[in-house]
Amino acid sequence: MEYYMTLAACKLYKGEKECPYKRNDKRIVFWNYEKWACKADLKTTRADVREIEEDAKRFGIYDDINYIANINDLDNGFLFILLGRYLHWSGFYTKESLKEDFFKWIDIYVKC
Repeated sequence: MEYYMTLAACKLYKGEKECPYKRNDKRIVFWNYEKWACKADLKTTRADVREIEEDAKRFGIYDDINYIANINDLDNGFLFILLGRYLHWSGFYTKESLKEDFFKWIDIYVKC
């Protein structure tokens, strides 16, 4: 079975069974998403990412996500997965607030 993300592409998840970060550490969320991306079936995840990419185009942040991935040597597909999680959990947003707030959140991940 192919997986969406490899351990080599992860910043935080290194194959541990238990999260190594303490409670209230911002890295916990990103560690869990990386773990999920390493264990998620590629066929299912690819379709989800394509849908999120369309959302990113509609919100005008598609190119920004690819740019951030490139300059930080991150997996751009994983950033689209994070966008999907952000859209799911963030509630109400405008096009402008989404761009500002999502990239603030991604900046936390980049600095981990």
